[in-house]
Amino acid sequence: MVSNVIDMNTPWYKQFWPWFLIFLPASVVVACMFTIYLAITTADSMVVDDYSKKAMQINRDLRKLEYAREIGLSGSFSINNNIVSLDISVQKNKITLAPVLKMLLIHPADSDKDFSVVLIQVQ
Repeated sequence: MVSNVIDMNTPWYKQFWPWFLIFLPASVVVACMFTIYLAITTADSMVVDDYSKKAMQINRDLRKLEYAREIGLSGSFSINNNIVSLDISVQKNKITLAPVLKMLLIHPADSDKDFSVVLIQVQ
């Protein structure tokens, strides 16, 4: 028959339960230090410092959308055999497009993945 009685002659550091009870809070301390390390070393690109500037930028973007609707700007994007095509059109007599455009491709969550492409008009 197995007994659950603790041997009083065995020193505490040779028993299981004291080490188990020390391990639990020690593991929480290690996890907390790792979390603090991650918080300090990684950047948070989605957090902005000046919210008022961001709000004004959103309003500017909305004005750009309204202007695009106003001039009848439309376009389509396709990829065939590693060739990227972008067809852009506007309503007649509203505006003439420049022969070279700069297209910004913006990642919604990670600004490091943003990039721009120069587009050249082909007839």
